[in-house]
Order: sequence, then C-alpha cells, then structure tokens
Amino acid sequence: MKQSEHVTELQKALIAARTDITNLYPSSSGYGYDYVPLEKIIDMLKTVLPKHGLGWVQLPSAGTDNTNIGLTTRVIHTSGEWIEDSVIIPATEVKGTNASQKLGASITYFRRYALCAVFGISGDKDVDANDKAFSQEPKKPSVPKEKLEEISTSLQGFLNNGILDDKPQWKKKAQYLLEHEDYDGMCACVDYCKGLEKK
Repeated sequence: MKQSEHVTELQKALIAARTDITNLYPSSSGYGYDYVPLEKIIDMLKTVLPKHGLGWVQLPSAGTDNTNIGLTTRVIHTSGEWIEDSVIIPATEVKGTNASQKLGASITYFRRYALCAVFGISGDKDVDANDKAFSQEPKKPSVPKEKLEEISTSLQGFLNNGILDDKPQWKKKAQYLLEHEDYDGMCACVDYCKGLEKK
C-alpha cells in the first residue's frame, strides 16, 4: 500500500464515515454466487463519503502482458491526504466476448471488490460461494460407489483430525456434503483441506 506523507486526517474521516457506511444486500447473481452490483456500491458511497471529505478514484493501467491489466484504487481526503493500492487483474473468461470485453468484465469485478475492501462493505452473500464446495444445490453425478466411498473417507478423515475446527463454515459444509453424498462438492472440500495441510 502507498500513502501520502501524513494520513491522520484521512484516518479520522474514515473512522467517522464507518458509522454511515452500510452493508448492502446481494441483488444480482452470476458465476455461481450472489453479489451487490458495482453501481449500488457507488451510489451508497456517493451519499456518504462527501459528508466526511472523502472520495476515491480507480484507474486502470498497463498490466504485465496483453492478457491482464492493472487497477489502482486511491482513497482521497479534502486535506490532500491519500492512500492507494494496486492489483494486477487477469482477464475473466466470459463466453462470446472479445479480449477487450473480458478485461472490462475483470475491471468491473475488481473495482467492486476493491471498494468493498477499503470501505469495509460486505457486498456478497458468501465470499466462497463460487467454490464448488459451496454450491447451494448439491449435485449427485453418477460416479462409481468405490470413488464415492473413497472421497467420503478422505473428507471424514479431515473432519476427524480437526483441520477444519477453526473454519466453522467449511466444517459445516463438509458435514453437509457427506450427508448428501455430493461427490463434486466433497472433492473440492478435500482439495481445500489438502491446501490447509500444506500451509
């Protein structure tokens, strides 16, 4: 993160603004999860931030190659103080779109997440909802009984060894997946547990 030489006034303003900034409730769906559209976040911030002398700018910039782009989000204060951070954005895969449209979709996606992060807004129903293990409706593909038993045993093993004890949402979902014999969901959950083991 980068910042101006001093950020005292900006910090005071951000703290004061938090009392007026509200969480927004998902009203759109896409890519397997519910979310708050960018325009609703902007509309809310435009009514709150000016009262506290705050604003923001988001600027795209050149990425590392022609498949991604950079995005910088800067929070500004009337005192001249500012903070900013940048991210390199990969192109989103959207069927039936050209390269420019893919990058445009990615910019919108990351603009939304950046604003939610910097101003403490909860803009999604579930951050992990796009993961296979968090699909709302479990699917039961036709898989051999042996494979189903194997993945069930693996997931039960992770539950038994306590690796998900400090991840209550994942633990609850793992139990749900086992109960409903959701093969794809269990595979995704086991992969997640394996990732935790490596950390």
